[in-house]
Amino acid sequence: MMHPFRALLIGCLVWLAPLAHAQPTEPVTLRVGAVLSLTGANAPVGRAQEAALRAWEASAQSEGLTAEILTLDDGSRPERAAALSAQLASEGIHALLCCSNAASLERALPTAREAGTLALALAPSDLVKDTSQNYWLFSIVPEHSAQLETVALSENALAFMGLASSEGDIAVSSLSGAGARLVAQERYAPDVDVLTPEALWIATRQPGAVLVWGRMRDTQLAVDALSQRGFAGRTYIKPQLYEDASVLGRADLRGTFTVTNAVSVGDTLPLTHPTYAETRRFVSALGATYGANRPTAEGGYAWDAMTLLRRAFEQTLAYSRLEPENTTAIRQALRDSLVGLGPVTGAVGVYDYRETDHVGVAPDSLVIAVIERGRLRAAR
Repeated sequence: MMHPFRALLIGCLVWLAPLAHAQPTEPVTLRVGAVLSLTGANAPVGRAQEAALRAWEASAQSEGLTAEILTLDDGSRPERAAALSAQLASEGIHALLCCSNAASLERALPTAREAGTLALALAPSDLVKDTSQNYWLFSIVPEHSAQLETVALSENALAFMGLASSEGDIAVSSLSGAGARLVAQERYAPDVDVLTPEALWIATRQPGAVLVWGRMRDTQLAVDALSQRGFAGRTYIKPQLYEDASVLGRADLRGTFTVTNAVSVGDTLPLTHPTYAETRRFVSALGATYGANRPTAEGGYAWDAMTLLRRAFEQTLAYSRLEPENTTAIRQALRDSLVGLGPVTGAVGVYDYRETDHVGVAPDSLVIAVIERGRLRAAR
């Protein structure tokens, strides 16, 4: 029976166990369900994710493999995402990719939990950090703590300017936990109108860099004040500000630095970056499948999700004797293999999941970038 949603059937992913003692009597097929927004408000993200999945499938075929990914359109509606995730779980998928935005992910999450199905989050959500409640959920998207640790790893002496709020407290705590040497701090209210005195005091502490962690308005005030006071070091801003800013807003942030992923600066990514080869592979596969289609981080997350599932599935077959009809056992083995893989290099970053860390994006695989002409360029 056909359902009133768009479905993409991309073949079947089948690997035979490389060890004779681990081979089941029949090949085991990895079945992956993806709930994406192919229509509606979030369609640009969902279509980029779908394009990456098709490019991944074409790349896998060139290696002698075929892939099955059933992609369903939630129409950018969270309740629809929840219903489709439940449907896919009931149809025996082994892993779920979800979703094109956080609201849909959080509505769909209970389905994966109740069905005992490995779920890889393609959108950011704080729920991933609660591993006691989300045994089956793992994220491909780096969180703020990893981004802050990237800054801490890049700077010897750092000053902090940010909101006097819980958000600012968490940022300072993350920096301290990452071993950052904070030489000065300035905290201020969200409705602040002038930050010149604070910037002057920060500059007199002679930090190598200043991290400004706030909203767009107060960040622009802090950046301007630091410039007026002649601060010559790097000024970092929150990554989300660049991502959410308008064209004019990005222009106002020119010359500042932020943390991004390898795909977003693919044209300027240095050869020495740990993801360079896989980032280029993703970009090439996307180009071969779609021509001039511009790579996006969201597409990179989908590509990396399938790369991780492939590696986990290969390990599952190598060390477990699985029967094709035993969906429950395959789901559990796949989940355990993902945790036990060790570092896996993707197009967006390097992943290393643990029982206590379901985000697992290595901070040193993210990229320091500078904003130039409204775009990001990998910093030298």
